[in-house]
Amino acid sequence: MNGSLVLQIQSKGLLKLLVVECTSDVVQRLKYVLTAKWSGEIEDSQTLFELIEHGQFMITLDPKDGGQAYKVLYR
Repeated sequence: MNGSLVLQIQSKGLLKLLVVECTSDVVQRLKYVLTAKWSGEIEDSQTLFELIEHGQFMITLDPKDGGQAYKVLYR
C-alpha cells in the first residue's frame, strides 16, 4: 500500500510544532520527514510533556491511492 502516516503536535509551550511524516512506496521503502519549530532555549533535562504545554496531537493516515484519509485529534 502506498500512503503516509503524519504525526503532528502543536502547542503553546516552547515546542510550537512537531511534524513527522512517514511514507512508503511500491517497493516498501520507508521514508520520513521531520519538521520542528520552537521558541526560546530548550534544555536537555526538559521532557516532551514540559515542552508541549497545552498541546494537541493529530494523527493522519492517508492512503495516497484515492482512498479516504483518516484523521484523529487529541487535545
